[in-house]
Amino acid sequence: MGVITTPFFNYEFHASQAEDDPGTVVWQRLITSIIEPARVFAGPFEEVFGQRFNEMEIAIQDALDLESIVDHIEDCEPANLTIDYDKDLTWCEIQTAEKWNDHRDQARFTANRQQARSLAKKPA
Repeated sequence: MGVITTPFFNYEFHASQAEDDPGTVVWQRLITSIIEPARVFAGPFEEVFGQRFNEMEIAIQDALDLESIVDHIEDCEPANLTIDYDKDLTWCEIQTAEKWNDHRDQARFTANRQQARSLAKKPA
């Protein structure tokens, strides 16, 4: 693990062994402890990091009401979204059904965490 600390954020990098393939290294690069988002996601940050990240995870202080989120989406019946969740509503996952630029977006929610990612279309 390594950490670079700046006045506005920390840049962390981790290496671990893949759970399903012991011969594979999984590299994880994180931006954490963001102090001023407006300064982080602009200008110099974009120049250095650009498109290096494809996933965002946000820790949430107050617990989310997952049942309300699921009910609202199901009541709206949006044609461009699909929703999946477990029977106990410990998580829900919302995914765009339409694909553009070979990507679709996905958001996964638990009571205390929201995770969003852009999923590249797998080559045929």
